[in-house]
Amino acid sequence: MCFILACDCNPYGSLSKECDPQTGQCTCKDKYVGRTCSQCRDGFGNVKAGCRQCGCDPVGSMNDGTCDANSGQCSCKPGVTEITCNRCLPNYYGFSSYGCQSKFSFQTIIQICERPHGYPRLPLVESMNYRVVRARLCFAMKTRLKMHA
Repeated sequence: MCFILACDCNPYGSLSKECDPQTGQCTCKDKYVGRTCSQCRDGFGNVKAGCRQCGCDPVGSMNDGTCDANSGQCSCKPGVTEITCNRCLPNYYGFSSYGCQSKFSFQTIIQICERPHGYPRLPLVESMNYRVVRARLCFAMKTRLKMHA
């Protein structure tokens, strides 16, 4: 019994819908890799946008300049945002190699993280989507605690 697998070449990353009949390898465009050409090579990301160079900010990003192959998102340090990790989150300041500092006191952040449904009344939190702010604050706090442990 013989099974034939479809080529399934990625329309963004392959030069055609055809693949090698023996290996199933599609012919990839420059900057694309994988059997179906569905991933960006190291240092590039965002498959649908043509595998753009990551361009991760060396100060604000966590790693060696690599980014998510599908989205192109760099891994940001605590309190840092944007696809290339080049600026502080809202309500953060002091962009540096340690990330950005929260405008909230450490004690306030602990209260916010420990109370998933109730939180201290803070104008900065009330003016934004609370779940998003809470998730970012708590992630940043946990990451910072690990870095200093």
